[in-house]
Amino acid sequence: MEKVCAVFDYDEQYARRLMNAMNSRKGVNYRTIMFTEESALGEYMADRQLPLLVVGEEAMEQITDTHRVNRVVVLREDSGTAGTYSNEKVSEVYKYQQADSLIYSIVGDEVSRIYTYADDRKVIGIYSPIHYAGKTSFALALASACAKSQERVLYVNMEEFSGLSELLPDCGEGNMSDALYTYRTNRAAFANALEKIVSRTGDVYYIPPIRCADDITCQTAEEWQDFITDIASSGLYDTIILDIGTLVSEPWRVLEVCTRAIMPVREDYISMQKLNDFETYMLSMGREHICGIIEKMLLPKDNGMVLDKGYLDAAEYGTLGRHAREVVKSWQ
Repeated sequence: MEKVCAVFDYDEQYARRLMNAMNSRKGVNYRTIMFTEESALGEYMADRQLPLLVVGEEAMEQITDTHRVNRVVVLREDSGTAGTYSNEKVSEVYKYQQADSLIYSIVGDEVSRIYTYADDRKVIGIYSPIHYAGKTSFALALASACAKSQERVLYVNMEEFSGLSELLPDCGEGNMSDALYTYRTNRAAFANALEKIVSRTGDVYYIPPIRCADDITCQTAEEWQDFITDIASSGLYDTIILDIGTLVSEPWRVLEVCTRAIMPVREDYISMQKLNDFETYMLSMGREHICGIIEKMLLPKDNGMVLDKGYLDAAEYGTLGRHAREVVKSWQ
C-alpha cells in the first residue's frame, strides 16, 4: 500500500517546496501532498489513516485530534525550543534547515540507505575527497574484474579532466557530453542514443570521457541521480561503475543511488584530516546515512603501474587488478 505524507503549513510557498523536495528525494518511501487549510486536510483525513503528518508550529495549534495519524512531525520556528508535546506519536524538528537535513530529520531511518534496482543490477560509486588515492585506476580495474564475472559492465567517468581520452576514445557517435545533452533534451530517445555512444575496450563498455569540463559542473545532483538511475533501469548493463570526480555537484548525492559506495583512502595526516572533514560535514548536514553506505578502502601500491598506453592492461593484470578481483569475489 502506498504511504502518504501530508505537509500542512500556512506558508504555501514553504509547503510546496518541502513537498517537491520530498517527492524528488531518492529513497524517501512516501508520496507527499500538501495542505494550507485545516478544512481541506480534515476532509482528506475523514475516511483514511494518514501514515505521516508534517505540520507547521502555528498550524499545529489547530490539530486537536491525531487518532487518524500514525506519526506527527512539528516544524518548529525556533531551533532552540523542544519538548512542547507530550504525545509519543509527536516529534519536533527545526523548520529552517538545509533540505536534505530536514528530510532526514523527518523520515529518519525510513530513508532507504541502499538503493536497489530490478534484477539485482548494481551501481558501484567510487569517490574520494582525497587526491592521489588511486580512484580511477581502481575503478578501471574493478570494471574489468566485474566483467570477468560474466557481467555486462559499463564504466562511467564523471571527472572534468579524466586523462583517459586516448585510452578510452570515441569509437561510437559521441561522448559523455553527447549522452548528457541527449538525456536533457530527448529522454525518450536516450536508451537508443546511449547504445550508439557507448564504446568498448576488452570486456568493458564505457561512455567516452567528457571533452567540455563545464558539462560536468553544470549538472545538478538531481540530474546526475536521474541520469544514472535511468541507465541502470534500462537493463542494458548488469553493473555500472561510476568514477566520480570532485567537481560533480554534491557527489555524496550520487552515492545515494548506488548499491555500493567505495572511498579509496590514504593514511597520511592531510588525507586523514580530509576524510575527517568529509565525515564531519556529512554528520552536520544530517547525512549520516551516506557515511553508513561508504566502504573505505586502502588500495595496495602498484609500483609496476605503467603510466602510458599500457595503463589499462596494468590496471587489469597488476596489483590493483588482483585486488579488484579479490574484492569482487568477496561480494559473491
